[in-house]
Amino acid sequence: MIKYSIKMQTLEAIKTRRSVRSYSDTQKLTPEQIAEVVEYWLYAPSAHNQQARKFFIVTKQKDLDFLGELMQWWKMIPKSSWVVLACFDDSKLKSPDFIQQDMWASIQNILLAIHDKWYWAVWVWTYPRENLVDEIKKYFDFPTNIIPFAILAIWVPNEEFMPKNLKVDWKIEIL
Repeated sequence: MIKYSIKMQTLEAIKTRRSVRSYSDTQKLTPEQIAEVVEYWLYAPSAHNQQARKFFIVTKQKDLDFLGELMQWWKMIPKSSWVVLACFDDSKLKSPDFIQQDMWASIQNILLAIHDKWYWAVWVWTYPRENLVDEIKKYFDFPTNIIPFAILAIWVPNEEFMPKNLKVDWKIEIL
């Protein structure tokens, strides 16, 4: 039997994870802290094992500023410690219809790992908005097969996290 050292229970993490835009102006995450959470994208399922996901860490302030200017609700990006630019390589697609599910699963893994470490993150999307995809590809000089999918802005919190009780109005129907 495998023994685990668990800091946070999985179901608690799922219930309390939020996209938070409140960050510390004085504390920044180290490259080691970012690498520690970003590696969890590797453990997400991939349809037909196509493994077409590719993640970039954006660190330069001019690049963060560029991303923050692309859309009005991305203004927090330049103030983040790091940005993960989640992309996929369309030359590796075995099941193109499933790449969005692959990407969502990978991003959720990263978001839960970030939450486990008590950092903050916000997930903003680019794909399938062609104008955003094209601008990001052009700016970073990506080859044609690399497709930007989403951006995760990550930072240290500036206050204690207090989970909110969500108002959930749903029921499961048995068929």
